[in-house]
Amino acid sequence: MLVVLAAGAFVLVRGAAADVTDRAVPCGERLLVEARITSIPERSEGGWRFDARVTHPRQAGQQDLAVRIDFPRQGALRPRAGETWQLALGYHAAAPHGVGARVLLRDRIHARARALVSPLNQRLQPAGPSWLSLRERVADGIHGRAQDPAAAALIAALAVGATGEVSDRQWRVFSATGISHLVAISGMHVTFFAMLSMIGARALWRRLSLLQRRLRREVFAAAVGVTLAAGYALLSGFSVPAQRTLVMLLAFVVLRETARAATPCAALGIATVAVLALDPMAVLDAGFWLSFVAVAAIILLPGSRIRIAGTLRGAADVQWAVSLALLPLTLVIFGMFSVVGLAVNIVAIPLFTLLLVPVVLFATLGYLLPGDMAWPLADRLVDLAQLMVRPLWTGLTWAADLPGAVVSAQPGVLVSLVICGALLLVLLPLDPRVRAAAGVLLAWTFVAALPAPGRHQLEIEVLDAGSGSAVLLRTARHALLAGSAESFGSRGRGFISRLQPQLRARLPWGPEAWVIGRTDGDRLAGLAAARARGVAGRAFGIVLAPRSLPPELTSCDLRRWQWDGVDFELQRAVSGRGCLLTVVNRGHRTVLLVDGDEADRARLLAHSDSAPDLLLLPARARGADTVHGYLVQGAGVEVAARIAIDDGRHQVLRPATYWQRLAGARPTQHCAAPDQVAWHRL
Repeated sequence: MLVVLAAGAFVLVRGAAADVTDRAVPCGERLLVEARITSIPERSEGGWRFDARVTHPRQAGQQDLAVRIDFPRQGALRPRAGETWQLALGYHAAAPHGVGARVLLRDRIHARARALVSPLNQRLQPAGPSWLSLRERVADGIHGRAQDPAAAALIAALAVGATGEVSDRQWRVFSATGISHLVAISGMHVTFFAMLSMIGARALWRRLSLLQRRLRREVFAAAVGVTLAAGYALLSGFSVPAQRTLVMLLAFVVLRETARAATPCAALGIATVAVLALDPMAVLDAGFWLSFVAVAAIILLPGSRIRIAGTLRGAADVQWAVSLALLPLTLVIFGMFSVVGLAVNIVAIPLFTLLLVPVVLFATLGYLLPGDMAWPLADRLVDLAQLMVRPLWTGLTWAADLPGAVVSAQPGVLVSLVICGALLLVLLPLDPRVRAAAGVLLAWTFVAALPAPGRHQLEIEVLDAGSGSAVLLRTARHALLAGSAESFGSRGRGFISRLQPQLRARLPWGPEAWVIGRTDGDRLAGLAAARARGVAGRAFGIVLAPRSLPPELTSCDLRRWQWDGVDFELQRAVSGRGCLLTVVNRGHRTVLLVDGDEADRARLLAHSDSAPDLLLLPARARGADTVHGYLVQGAGVEVAARIAIDDGRHQVLRPATYWQRLAGARPTQHCAAPDQVAWHRL
């Protein structure tokens, strides 16, 4: 039976993937199309971003496409969920590899496009009644009332799963403290809503004699609870954890009412099959694996290990077991884990579930009621939620900024197997001495999995620097940071919000050298912020006339040095507008350009006998060939390297064993998104 189910799942996934990868996309063309918006538009740099079902009435034979569209600000025009628009679109290539391709494939997006600023862009049809419009109505009400954008984004995410406004800084704090599962609508929220609905249904049943004569109390309560929970799951965006919870609730109720053994394992198995049948691409979502593994860990815990239900010790036991059970999966998917996550979750789960979520749920109900009669009450509840969020955010930020709050690790296959075995021994109700020995083995194995390049080894990591671009190069005892997270007007905030947390998670000390490239006010402010926090070492940069060189900077003139058997050479780029860093490790040459101009990039991209083994160039255009603002080319690089790739919401690290395949993947020039070759690499 398991073989049949596995074969069926494989066929479903392959069929769903083929529907995305085999769709023809008009590459590089500008077309006038009709687009029906199928997601809540979220603010992006310079405008809005949304998904849409695009038809091509003027191009005979062109198939309909699911497209992720960037809509620039154009007067008072604002796209709304469910509306149909006429748009002048320019299609461009989607991510050919990495997390970007996985996200597009998971969401069944055929292509990416940008709406051109044109008078042809116009609304053709307003949005009709739908779950999507209701979600947008609630999100607009919250954002219109809340004065703090960060608090508004969190409340909207808890209310209807609208996470588009959650900033990268917030996601980093949530990830560092291990509470990302609490931010979006999780299975715990759906279960809590179902429990509240069942309590209300039982109270209603006691007061209506007609119901008492026709239905048993528990049947009526279960029907009301599951029905309202289904509506809430749809309102929240019907994420994988919400699907899993809803199916498990339904399976449990059906099995109980048909007098069958309603075991949790049976409900979990039914939920797994149902979720995959509903959306085969759910396997590409990290939430699928984390959600099901967490529930399986709770179900399979031996009863002797769990205290009486409802006690604080019992809740702590469950949280401890789930955190340990998810550790290998977290390392494999994200390449990192939160050290403070267990302690933070013990405090955050009751605060979110018992205090914040009920207030948000009642505010959501107020915004959904017809008319505007309940809006004043909903606004007051949003104000109350803001008051709760502020101290929570202060505490979370403090925990996320603790030294060692997040640790990156890249375990190989053998180390991962040892970690899983040691975790199993720790969780099982064995002799305390066996569990203690397994704990020591787990700690030792995990320390061995921490990234630590040896002598003559070079570790290269492209950091998520937002609108900027940054690369961290590490040898056994030294580190160099190249690039900057600063953008126009950031004034040092890029370093504080993006680079500092990542550097703290990777280095017990700051980088000895920082090549910031072209100097301007924003980058100098970032350098000053780093120095004030004791992070930055010696800095190098390029100062363009007529500016003079600041005293804290050294010019990128020709200089050579060696760290742990690895040779470094820093010089000005040929154009004089950037810094060129060359690293030689056991005969293999890596070249990194920090800033520079188009002539420098064209010269380095030209094929020649002296081409480096690995080339990293700042890619000005946000296209398919970039990784965090860098164009990465090269193959056969014999270095202990890894790369950090992010979807805007979660940090994902690729282990060193995947580097050669990633670096060797040349940028594709067609618009198939994602292409078939990239699908096999995911």
